[in-house]
Amino acid sequence: MPLEPDPYTKNLALKKAMEESFGPDAWYALKETTDPKVWKKYFIKALRSYVVAAKNSITIHDHEWIAEFEENSMRCQEQIKKCKSFDEALGQFSAGIMRQSYLQIGLIPRHRGKHQVTLRATDWKLNNFRTVQYVQSEEQRANIFWSKLQKEIGFQAEIDLYAEYRGSGSKDSFEDWYIKKTPNL
Repeated sequence: MPLEPDPYTKNLALKKAMEESFGPDAWYALKETTDPKVWKKYFIKALRSYVVAAKNSITIHDHEWIAEFEENSMRCQEQIKKCKSFDEALGQFSAGIMRQSYLQIGLIPRHRGKHQVTLRATDWKLNNFRTVQYVQSEEQRANIFWSKLQKEIGFQAEIDLYAEYRGSGSKDSFEDWYIKKTPNL
């Protein structure tokens, strides 16, 4: 007779994503539970976080978009609250996140009624109402560089290197100075 799968080892990727988003308490809450109430709580929290993140990160948007984004999140949260099982809640959560992802690109595709939906570009052009544009300031670019460098060489080495940069009197940015100093990158 085959062994039953351990219910606690299921959904490890989802548990890890929840931990990355909400910290170790989320991991511990979900680690060994099969209780749909606990999962529903975190699914709803994740949907709410999408709205908070959008409002605090996307600085230029039309009011219709943010209203649709919030409405999709609220509708999904209400559906999750009604779910009786983990699988139902996961299905509702997945559908809601999928819709949120399309909304972040521009709009939710409406292919209902089409028998064949291909991956042709014309079927997936979602910028009829808005165009998403990712921009990066010099400060954001520097933050990425600092983060990557710290992972590569460590915190103290980065601080020492920055002190060397400041002492050099270079007019270059820290990143440009570092690249010139270490041309084999």
